[in-house]
Amino acid sequence: MTRSPAQVTGLLLQASWRRRWLLLVPLLIMTPVGIAASKYMPLNYVSRSLLMLQESGDISPLTREPINAQFVSNSERLEALRALLLSDAVLTGVVQDLNITEPKARAEKLQQLRETVRLEGDGGAFVEIFHSGPNPVGLGQELRTVILRFLDALVPDQSRPDAVTLLAEKHQRDLASQELLKTQLEAKLASSTSAGTETDIAKLAGNGGQFEAARAQQQKTIADRDQVQRELAALESKIQATRAQLEVTQQRLRSVRLASAQGVLRAPELIRMIDPPRDPEFPTRSARIYLLASLAAGALLGIALASISEFLDTSLRTPEEFADAVGAPVIARIGRAGAALS
Repeated sequence: MTRSPAQVTGLLLQASWRRRWLLLVPLLIMTPVGIAASKYMPLNYVSRSLLMLQESGDISPLTREPINAQFVSNSERLEALRALLLSDAVLTGVVQDLNITEPKARAEKLQQLRETVRLEGDGGAFVEIFHSGPNPVGLGQELRTVILRFLDALVPDQSRPDAVTLLAEKHQRDLASQELLKTQLEAKLASSTSAGTETDIAKLAGNGGQFEAARAQQQKTIADRDQVQRELAALESKIQATRAQLEVTQQRLRSVRLASAQGVLRAPELIRMIDPPRDPEFPTRSARIYLLASLAAGALLGIALASISEFLDTSLRTPEEFADAVGAPVIARIGRAGAALS
């Protein structure tokens, strides 16, 4: 039969009252559990720092490429920064700065830093770095150490050549070696002569053995000269390709050097620490959250137990339930015995 919302609510309230002990027992059990958890469970503290990677002009703060380079998205830049922040080059230096020397302790601290340090931002000029832990004392100093190592990796030693410079130097070495080989082949070609001219070979016509030997030597020399000429032609193609690569790389190197004067990675003075890291004063969540969570868990458990018990109970209590069970309407009902005697 169809019941109105008011009837359903009434039935639920009646069932809850009948099963009130199933509602109260889980709450009574979970309350001391929540109190104990609120006192003894570790809290989580977070230290943060806000950095501004500022650049003049329209150059992105996270790249050294020229203004018109659009091949890196903001999300890709953030992923690159996160990878750099959690790299061995950064975190190993942090562990070293924290004076942790025992190998097992170093490995554990390295893994802990990878789990508790994170970087957030939208790819713009501002990024936030967070470091969390159960103990607030010294947390800000650890984050400062992480940031210093991160900035040290982010702003490389400018005396070291970059990738474009190294690539240009490689092309120059390749071109020099190829031109040297070309000179050697040309000298070999110039110094090589035939085994004899046709006139010289004709003079040996009366001597069969010498004639055949001279003819064979001439054919071998001609074959060697053809081979050298083929090698020279192939080498000339390689030299042209290497020169083209070198010109492209040198043009890119000039563009990068022109743009790098404004780039943040070559201008560390443009990196500013807006909010320096410090030890947090309050945890990220209150200890009372454990008590509230245990009470909520107890209430849900009590409701679940009461609902299951009510569902499994086959007793008939209301006229509607009797009517549904026997398939006939209820025309009268007898009150409780105590009520009749009174």
